[in-house]
Amino acid sequence: MKSIDGSFRCLAGLLVAAGCLIPALRAAEETELKDETGKVIVRYKIEVPPGIAPAGTTDPAKQVGLIFCLQEHGTPTGNDLFPVRESLRRLGLSNSYVLVAPHSQDGPGKFLAADHEPIKKLLAWAQKTYPINPRRVYMFGKGEGGKMSGEFTMTHPDLITAAITYSWGWWLMPSELDTPIDPVNSAPEFYMVVGLRDYSHHLATVRATFSSKYEDDDALVMLDRPIQKSPTAELVQLETK
Repeated sequence: MKSIDGSFRCLAGLLVAAGCLIPALRAAEETELKDETGKVIVRYKIEVPPGIAPAGTTDPAKQVGLIFCLQEHGTPTGNDLFPVRESLRRLGLSNSYVLVAPHSQDGPGKFLAADHEPIKKLLAWAQKTYPINPRRVYMFGKGEGGKMSGEFTMTHPDLITAAITYSWGWWLMPSELDTPIDPVNSAPEFYMVVGLRDYSHHLATVRATFSSKYEDDDALVMLDRPIQKSPTAELVQLETK
């Protein structure tokens, strides 16, 4: 599997506990990425740490990571920037990551296959605009955002290093007819989270997704446990394959 920096492993652990946090009042302003004709490619919100190196910086020590924060359908753009931002703050890593939250092409906010290309273009723009380390690009999402997080990562292993999904699964998989998935050397890692008191169809979907991905490898971790406060937080049992 791809090598993941230790800071993201710590972030993944904190996000398990922070997934149910209420969004903060402070939020980035929504803006638009446009093509050369002025046509809107995607709406998004972005949070950039102050004082980072200029775009094009190649020294890994001066580069930053990029985390896509994909919200659940029916919630505002950038709704899940907060748990990621707070987890980074607690780790003392607020200045180490750019956070970006794209809006789906669907008006109500349901992420679809049509979102793949705009997300790719948003990633390419971010890499040209900020000193992004291409080996530190991650995805985090809840509900529909979790589906897109897993789906996009699975189909773009050359772009995404790892993904965290909350309370939903995904079905789209790349073809292995020409190039088999290599979970040991090149495939991304996945952290799937679901609470045992979540909706029954959420539990079934997440577990079905879990059992169908990397069945004999530990590149995918599923966390599920009884919940005290939220169906997507405070997990008790760690299962690995």
